[in-house]
Amino acid sequence: MKITGIILLIFAALNFLVAIIAAGSGAGEAAGQKFSATILLGVIGGVLYYFGNKKTKEKETQNTTQQSNMVNRPVQPMTSEQPKPQPQQVEKVVETKPTEQPQKPEISQDVDSNEDDDYPKPLGQLTPSDMNRLMTEFQDEMLSIMADGGTKEQSQVKMELLLGKRSKTEGMLAIEKEIRSFFREIYESVGEETVNNNASGNPLLRKMAVTTALLNAHQRINDGEESAERKQMREIANAYGVSINLLDDEEYKRALSIYRDGEQP
Repeated sequence: MKITGIILLIFAALNFLVAIIAAGSGAGEAAGQKFSATILLGVIGGVLYYFGNKKTKEKETQNTTQQSNMVNRPVQPMTSEQPKPQPQQVEKVVETKPTEQPQKPEISQDVDSNEDDDYPKPLGQLTPSDMNRLMTEFQDEMLSIMADGGTKEQSQVKMELLLGKRSKTEGMLAIEKEIRSFFREIYESVGEETVNNNASGNPLLRKMAVTTALLNAHQRINDGEESAERKQMREIANAYGVSINLLDDEEYKRALSIYRDGEQP
């Protein structure tokens, strides 16, 4: 803070010199602007320098007090009059010390390891062949996975699922079911309402209305401000290797096939 104040004061002095030169050369407007800048920089620089200098002095005073306290601290000399510990007392301390050690760290370690085991881990390194398949066969899915914002390990678990290199765990299936239901309820509500409102109209216009309504709902989900609940849902999904955006895309396409194309669910 003190250094910043000094720099601003230097700039204020330079602006003052420029203002004087501008005033002497007849540039009244430029001189006025420089004088204003000089005053502003001078005030800000002076305030920063004052408080910075004050803070520095307080630190120096505090350090000096601490050093003096350390120097003046009385030291009690060792004398032969001080009692020596009895052998029996030492033995008691040694005997009771092991029984005083708490066992809580062992319990917390077991809990952490159990919780960590619930989350899937990558099976190994992806081969160049795997990466080639992901970039050619699963381009849209890869974009959805990248949009999830998970860690490198969490994203790799999702890629392994796409490649069929691993099966879904019970935890994955449970999380996926809850998230899928969340999106399905949204799209079903929008699709049914739109179809009912356009039931007696032209079939082509009804399809266009359904397409527009579902697309708007899809965009609101992805482009809207993320709520605390949605953020928590995404973090849990990432931890279990579930792509929240993949599920959203799947339910959006399912709703289009049902309410726009008339396919049976």
